[in-house]
Amino acid sequence: MGGLIAKGLFLEDNFNPKSTKIIITLATPHTPVLLLDTHIDDYYTRVNNFWDEFSGHNITIVSVGGGPRDLLVKSSATPTPHASINVITPDIPGVWLSVDHLCILWCNEFVLVVARSLFESVDYRTKQIIDDFELRQKIFNYHFLDRSGSKRYHRSIYPAEVPLWGSYRGENTWVQMNTTQMDWTVPKVMKPAHITVSLHTAADVLAIDARNHETRDWIFACVVETSISNMRVCKTGINLSMKAKIFPHKSGHKRKFALVDLSKLRMDGFTHVVVRTLPTDEKVAVTMELVRKRNRTLIGETNYLPKTTLISRTEPNALYYAVDMKSVVKPWNSYRLFVESHNCSIPSPGAVVSVNVPWNSEG
Repeated sequence: MGGLIAKGLFLEDNFNPKSTKIIITLATPHTPVLLLDTHIDDYYTRVNNFWDEFSGHNITIVSVGGGPRDLLVKSSATPTPHASINVITPDIPGVWLSVDHLCILWCNEFVLVVARSLFESVDYRTKQIIDDFELRQKIFNYHFLDRSGSKRYHRSIYPAEVPLWGSYRGENTWVQMNTTQMDWTVPKVMKPAHITVSLHTAADVLAIDARNHETRDWIFACVVETSISNMRVCKTGINLSMKAKIFPHKSGHKRKFALVDLSKLRMDGFTHVVVRTLPTDEKVAVTMELVRKRNRTLIGETNYLPKTTLISRTEPNALYYAVDMKSVVKPWNSYRLFVESHNCSIPSPGAVVSVNVPWNSEG
């Protein structure tokens, strides 16, 4: 209830709304879990009516739910129309876990996300929370929803256009992806390496899985118009690195995953996608696959009694599949998804299942 009390402070006559710029509610039931008396109902009504009419404010509100492990406050009670971000902890990059009603206060992975967001929201000149609402919103969106790499938002501000050829002294490596799948793994990278992917393909999506890859600006769209030493190269590239999101990796190394919409890039006049890796002494692995999205979208039904196989065997070395569960619309619809491996001769970095709820940020 603490988050609701924070919102309720604005009803007090001696409270100055301008003194507050950020409200973060943790496992707060913005919808009553249980109405035991008229006093609670009246309080909820007064608070919600105030915020429905409260306009012209400059306050960033974030509502965080604990997910299925919180047995006291279910996820459906935590969203509020007054918040700019409604999210549950399993969908927060770097957390990826559900927490119970107490754990949400001390879960280290989640505490780091909150702390980074708050520290980056401080204007170092005035030592106060920044007044720019849009900037605060971008900071919280990055840490709570769309973290693409760096632990800091300001380091993740990607330049729109990046020089690719000749931007680093010495030689550059340019490699073409000539098949629908490619696994590029090297023990170390001695010179800038660029993998070019032609858009002259029937595929409409490029899936990219990068492990232990620390290059910030690494995915680009470009027009190949130069051939140097029998290598087709791009002089500059339009930055697409923000399309990636960090994913969990069982080894603890950084893992980034991106889905690049090739159809849109073709319409915009681009000819290639470039994946870049800058020199490093660490082992780096980049796996890519060109797919037609409709061929990799499985249709899920809701009549699984007791268990149904969506697909018995995936395509060899497949990197991406989607399961469309359009009929899951009721709060009591609950399903478990199993991904089982059979006769895998090569160790994989581990499958990741991401749940996407189109109308909300819950998953």
